[in-house]
Amino acid sequence: MIHLWRKPVRDWTAPDGTQYKVEVTLPGTSSALVIFHRPNQHEDRYATWQAARAVSARLDAKDVLAQLNEASLRELYIRSAVRSAGETPMSS
Repeated sequence: MIHLWRKPVRDWTAPDGTQYKVEVTLPGTSSALVIFHRPNQHEDRYATWQAARAVSARLDAKDVLAQLNEASLRELYIRSAVRSAGETPMSS
């Protein structure tokens, strides 16, 4: 399947050398879903990112992605879970 990115993504290399496209989706007022897209979509992973401070408005996916540095991505990846093969993409 070819991904046509409508949302901001960034390239990231996992500690094991696997290349991922990182997408932030479903931003709320205090959290957002971070999806690690692997070239083989059946092995995508996801984790929930929590804002460090309370905010009064909905977070912006671009701003969250910009805040994710190497250390925070590594931590999210370690806590992430594999998406089921039959699951539809949450970002669609």
